[in-house]
Amino acid sequence: MLARQILQSSGINAEYGDSCANNNFCSSATFGISVSDAANMLPLLLIVSVLSPALVQATDSYGLIQFPGVVYVKPGDTFTLSCLSDYGGAVKIFLPEEYVPPHEVFMDLASRLDQPSQKTIYAIEIENASVTDAGTYTCVVHHGPGITPAYTMATSTINVVDLCEGVVCDEATYETCTSNYETGAAECGCEMECDPMNFDPVCSDTCEQQWSPCAMRERTCLDKIPRNVLSTGFCPTITEPTTRTLNNDGSMDITIIEGEQITLASGLVTDGVPAAEVKWRLFSETGELIELADAGRYSYEFTPVISGMYEATLTHCRNTQKAVVNRYQVTVEPAQGEPTTTPTPTTTPYIDPDNIEVLEGANYVCSIYPAGVVETFSASADPYDMACSHVLASDVFNGGDYTNPWFIYGTFDKMDGETSLASMTIHIGANGFEIKRGWSVNVGFGENPVMELVEGGKQSIGESGCTAVVAYLHLVIDCPAFTIHYDGIFAGHILLKGSGPTTQAFVKQSGHFGLCFDSNFGFRTNWQVGETDGRCSLDESFSSCSEEMDSVCDLYIGTPPVLPDAQLPWDTTGSGAVTACHELNCGAPAPDLSLAMCSMEQAWWYGYLLKFQEPADALILEDVQVCASHDLCEWVAMVVKRGCPQKNPPIPAQCM
Repeated sequence: MLARQILQSSGINAEYGDSCANNNFCSSATFGISVSDAANMLPLLLIVSVLSPALVQATDSYGLIQFPGVVYVKPGDTFTLSCLSDYGGAVKIFLPEEYVPPHEVFMDLASRLDQPSQKTIYAIEIENASVTDAGTYTCVVHHGPGITPAYTMATSTINVVDLCEGVVCDEATYETCTSNYETGAAECGCEMECDPMNFDPVCSDTCEQQWSPCAMRERTCLDKIPRNVLSTGFCPTITEPTTRTLNNDGSMDITIIEGEQITLASGLVTDGVPAAEVKWRLFSETGELIELADAGRYSYEFTPVISGMYEATLTHCRNTQKAVVNRYQVTVEPAQGEPTTTPTPTTTPYIDPDNIEVLEGANYVCSIYPAGVVETFSASADPYDMACSHVLASDVFNGGDYTNPWFIYGTFDKMDGETSLASMTIHIGANGFEIKRGWSVNVGFGENPVMELVEGGKQSIGESGCTAVVAYLHLVIDCPAFTIHYDGIFAGHILLKGSGPTTQAFVKQSGHFGLCFDSNFGFRTNWQVGETDGRCSLDESFSSCSEEMDSVCDLYIGTPPVLPDAQLPWDTTGSGAVTACHELNCGAPAPDLSLAMCSMEQAWWYGYLLKFQEPADALILEDVQVCASHDLCEWVAMVVKRGCPQKNPPIPAQCM
C-alpha cells in the first residue's frame, strides 16, 4: 500500500499540530503512535483544503459528512478516498490497520481546538491497490467550537477485488465479462467495438453474409446463435441438400444377432452447398449418450455390440428448425454360435453361360483384384507387393504414333488390412486425369477439379477424348484406345480396343509396358514409379501364399469357356479370382474380409462379362446381387462412404 494525503494546508496543520503535541491524548495508548512521531502524523489530522472562507455560527444543524459506505476497486488501480463536510474544523481518515481512539479522546481534542468550522475536504490516494489495502477506513470530522455534536465519525468499506473473477461467460457466443466498480456488479455482455470502416467480408456457417469477422462475432453474441467462418469473401450460391426420412416418421426398428454387420443410412442423398452437417449419436439402453465420430456422412456401417437408439441428425446452415433426424432402434440379440467375419460365397453362380451371347472370340481384358493380384491380358495371374504407384498398362507407340502415347498408373493402399486399388491415373498425349475411390473423376484444373457425375449420364473429360459414366456399379472411362471399369473401392479392369473379339492370343508389342502385360518389369520392381521409400517401400521378401487352397475359393475354379473349340489358355477367365481369394484367406486373414471378398466376387463375374460380351452397353447387371455379403444399396453406400468427398455422389436411383 502506498497511501498519501492530498490537498494539504500547511498553516492550519502547524496550528493543530502544536495543540496535539502538547496533549497526552495523542500518545501511543490512544492513537497508536508515539508522542515523538506525532508531528509526522498530525498533518493527516488537519483540514487540507479550505473550499469556503465563510465561518459558520454555532447551530444544531451542521449537515452530514460525505464518505462512501462501500467502494469497489480493481487490483492494480489507483483510487482516491475523500471525506467531505460543510462544517469541518479538523479531519482525519484512519487506515484499516490504524487504531481509532475512543469517544473520550475525540471529545477532549474538540474542547481544545479553536479552528473555526468551514467547508472542507480531506482525501487519501492508494496507488497499485491490492488485497492488503482492503478493509474499513474511518473518517473523523471535528466541527469546531460551539457546534454540537463536536465531531462526526463515518466508515467506508474498501473491497479490492476482480469483479469478473469466477464469472463464466459463453465463449461459444463470444461473450465477455463487463465490470461496474461503482455498483460492484459484473455481467456477461457484448463489448465488441467493431470498426465500421474495416470491410473484411466473410460467410458464416449459418449461410449469412457478414461484413467482417468482428461483426459476425457481435451478431452471434447478441442473438446467441453460434457461428463460425465458413469462407472468406462473399457467400456462395446456397443449395439445399436432398434428404430422406425413414418410413415418413424418421424411425425404424432393427433386430440383429450379435456379430452381424449392419449399415444405417443417415438420410443424406445429395449434399448441399455448403455441405450439410451430419451428426451420429447413440442413446444406449443404460442411458449413456455416445458420440459416434467414426460414422460416415451418408451411412454408418458397423457391427453393433450395444442395443439402443442410433440417431443421425442432418443440419444445413445450422438451421436446427429444418433439421432431418432419423432414428434406428437397434436390438442386439445373443449369438447362438461363434460369429465369423469372413462371408461365405453364394453357391449359385452369378454367371449363367446359357444366358450369355457367345461371341466368335474374346476381348483382351486385364483385371486388378484385391490383395494386389493382376490377371493379365493373357489370362495369367500373379500377386504383387503393391505400395503407392505402379504402371498397369501403357502403349508408347499408340497406333504407331509415338507422339500420342497413353499410360495407366494404379495407386494402391490398404483397405481393411488388404491391398486395394485406391485410384488410377490416365495420361493420353498431353492430357491427364485421375479416377479415385468413390467413383470420382479429378481433372485437376479450373474452379471445379472434381467432375460432378450423375449415375447413368455420360460426360466428356476435358480434351482427353475420353468420357465418364457411372453404370453397372462401376465408373466406366471410355477412351479411344481402351476402356477402364473401376468398382470404386478395391478392383478395376482395362479392356483394349481395336483387336477384339478375337480367337488370337494376346501378343505383347515393343511399346507395351506394365503389369497387365507380364511380370518382366526390369529394374523397376513391380513396375513401381515415383516415390519408393518410406510408406512406398516394397517388401523384397514378398512371395505368394504357399498354403493349401482354402475351400472358400472353390467357387471360382473351373469357369467354363464359351468359345467354340477353345484351345488357347487366355480364352477363359477366373485365374485372378482364384489367386485373389487364396491370398485374402491365406494364413491369418484380416479381421474383416467382407469388403475385399465382395469386391473380388464382383471382379470375377464383371471381368467374365467384359471378356465374353460386347463391352460397355451390352452389360446386363440389373437385378443381380452384388455379392454374398452385400446387397446393391449396401454396397453403394459403402463405396460412397469410403470414397473421396463429392457434392453429389452418383448414387443409383433405387438407392436414393
